[in-house]
Amino acid sequence: MLYGLKASSEITGGPWYNDQQELDQEFIGVLYDAIFRWLRLRDYASESQVANFVRNTGISKEELEDSHVEQLLNTMVYDDIVERIVPPEGLADDAEARNPLRATKVVYYRVKKRAPNQDKSMHIPCTVCPYVQECLPGSLISPSSCVYMERWLGF
Repeated sequence: MLYGLKASSEITGGPWYNDQQELDQEFIGVLYDAIFRWLRLRDYASESQVANFVRNTGISKEELEDSHVEQLLNTMVYDDIVERIVPPEGLADDAEARNPLRATKVVYYRVKKRAPNQDKSMHIPCTVCPYVQECLPGSLISPSSCVYMERWLGF
């Protein structure tokens, strides 16, 4: 390769691969976690706002383009922790979205709001305990002396 030429990201794999052409999972994980924590502190953010956050933090030694950040955001959407929002016309609240020269709608991202986790109730040790019929407060077998309950509660 000639000096001064930069190889295409189609050949190098872009910022997601290290010098040995291996997927840089640690780098991706650090970016993923940083974006998630940053989004969690906001109601929502556009792709370019997230990209500016990543650039301003200096997390990456390599210059990340908006399309790279979009790939991470899409991964977060597929992982079901972030949702994509396209606001209806006229409801945009920032200059980026109101720019008449913009060819596409601005897409926003936010951390998914989840209902209280009801799955945990399905894992209560009492639901599978063979002694549940004998378990009574104050008796030999009781919730206060149950080792399974202690483990489940994390004591």
